[in-house]
Amino acid sequence: MNRFLLTLSFLSFLTDVFPQKINFEFDYAQFGYDSLSNYVEFYYSFNQVGLTYIDTDTADYVQGVLQIEINDSITSNNIINKHWIISNEITDTVNLDKSLIGLVGFVIDKGSYIINITGSDANNPLNKKTINEKISVQPFLNSNLALSDVQLSSNIIPNSENTSSIFYKNTFEVTPLPASVCGEMQPVLFYYSELYNLMDEIWNSEMRLDEMIINSRGQLVSSKSKKISKTVNTRVEVGLVKAYKFPTDTYTLSLFLVDSVANYGVSSSKRFFVYN
Repeated sequence: MNRFLLTLSFLSFLTDVFPQKINFEFDYAQFGYDSLSNYVEFYYSFNQVGLTYIDTDTADYVQGVLQIEINDSITSNNIINKHWIISNEITDTVNLDKSLIGLVGFVIDKGSYIINITGSDANNPLNKKTINEKISVQPFLNSNLALSDVQLSSNIIPNSENTSSIFYKNTFEVTPLPASVCGEMQPVLFYYSELYNLMDEIWNSEMRLDEMIINSRGQLVSSKSKKISKTVNTRVEVGLVKAYKFPTDTYTLSLFLVDSVANYGVSSSKRFFVYN
């Protein structure tokens, strides 16, 4: 379970140029890997304004530190304990108006885990934020119909030719949105998911994929459906939510994959925020 991937990308946000308390965000999503494990992607974001600006004779830069610790929740055995220094050279102070967006991925076996993720300022270690999560890894690739986690994205490029990007998968370039926040600067929310084990003996029947958005009061604010063919065993589903149409609130995006013939269904959901 030592496979990992790391990358940086840059997304613009309106910020001040003066150092502030660290603004670190994180999200994750699980995808099928094999019958014993899932591939878990961790998405992170460092707002550069919250990092110490280092001015030297040769270069100006900011540095964040990402640390991920994963422990088995039953045995307390440490599974992963890694850290990375995330550096970015500043060639113009206007570049401080950008966030460092990255991705780290691990193959993790079936089980229950406690995850501790810390983002800190490399030049001011006391300026840090730690996020704790409990996750259950149940392999998607088996004989039962399955739906991956929902990955929220700031942008999805279909049929991307940028195959060297770490955000590239299954012909799509999916830029993570770790903060899960939409509004004036992010009017449209994109999402990515994977469907597994679709084929069965009733190959000529169809399934239904429902997309529903619920607000913080439990009210349905948007819904739509599409038919899913069983002619392939695995497929990708991407979509978008016009967040600019929603008032400020917390929302839950839910996907339901239903096989009415087999009288069986699975679901996956992710919460996001809208500030309008």
